[in-house]
Amino acid sequence: MKKLICEIIDEFKAAQTRVEKVYVLQKNDCSDLRLFFYLLYGPMKFDVQIPEYRPAPEPIGMNWTYLHSELKKLGRFADTTQLPPEKKTSLLLVILESLYKDEAELLVGLLKKDLGIKYLTPKVVKEAFEDLKI
Repeated sequence: MKKLICEIIDEFKAAQTRVEKVYVLQKNDCSDLRLFFYLLYGPMKFDVQIPEYRPAPEPIGMNWTYLHSELKKLGRFADTTQLPPEKKTSLLLVILESLYKDEAELLVGLLKKDLGIKYLTPKVVKEAFEDLKI
């Protein structure tokens, strides 16, 4: 089974040097991780109210959905979609309560375009994935 994005981010945070941090991203390279960073640092703007949510109680790997599978659907939260704001918020609530708690936190950070993770910058991501258009 592939690592969850939150597991990759935890490994990134644990790496001691810039070289190690870049290596963590490169060794876990996959289309979903690249999409995550593209959505985080790319041009898409999100317009959704982050609801109060109850973190999922399931242990890691036992959740209803995973960030990997939700990334491709995040366009519905873009500022260009015609969905009513209440619908966007209710959809997001279901997703956040279905994800593993650490993945839900990453999703909130992604939608806010700020993960708040030290050293995880567009420059470091670009160093790891030179061809990523961010």
